[in-house]
Amino acid sequence: MLKSSYLLIQNVSKIIRLLILVVAVVHISSFLFAVLSTEEKSLTHQFEVEHGETNYTAKVEMTGTGADLAIALNNDGLNGLAILGTADILMYGLIYFFIFQLFSYYQQGQIFTLANINCIKNIGRCLLLWVLVSFIYPIIVVLVIRFTALSDTLPFMLSITSDDLIHLLSGLVIYVISWIMTEAMNLQHEQELVI
Repeated sequence: MLKSSYLLIQNVSKIIRLLILVVAVVHISSFLFAVLSTEEKSLTHQFEVEHGETNYTAKVEMTGTGADLAIALNNDGLNGLAILGTADILMYGLIYFFIFQLFSYYQQGQIFTLANINCIKNIGRCLLLWVLVSFIYPIIVVLVIRFTALSDTLPFMLSITSDDLIHLLSGLVIYVISWIMTEAMNLQHEQELVI
C-alpha cells in the first residue's frame, strides 16, 4: 500500500512538473514578448499570433501595487510595464523554480526530507519578500528616475492591494507549515534514536 502511494506521488509529480514548466514558459515569454514587441507604452498589451488558421491571443496587463505608478511612468514617456513588471516576473520565476524543484524531489521519491522542507520554506520566503519588494521597489524606481533627471514630476506612490495581503498571508502560512514539518522531522529522528 505504501509503495503504491509513493509510486502515485512520483507519477503525479512528473505531470505537475510538466505543467509548472509550461505555465512558467508561457507566463515569462508572454511578458517578454509584450515588453519587447510593442512600440507604444501601454499598460495592457494584447497581441495575436497566427498559426495556420488558428489565432492565439495573449494579454499582458499591469495590475496591483504598481498600476498607478505604471500610468505615471507611461505619461512621462517610460515603459511602466517593463520597469515595474520586471520585479513581478522575477518573483514569479523564483516561485516557479522552487515549486518545480519541490516536485522534482517528490518525483525522485523524496517525500519527507530536509530538501523538501527547504523548498517549501523558500516558497514562503519568496512570497514574503514579494510583499517587501512591492513596497520598496516603486519608491526606488521613483528615486532613481528623479535622480537621473528622467522625470521631475513622477509622484511617490505607496499602496497596499489585496494581492499584497494574499502574498503576505500565503507566505506566512507556507513558512509556518515548513517550520511544523521541520519539527515533525526532528521528533521522528529523536524517536528513531530512542528505539
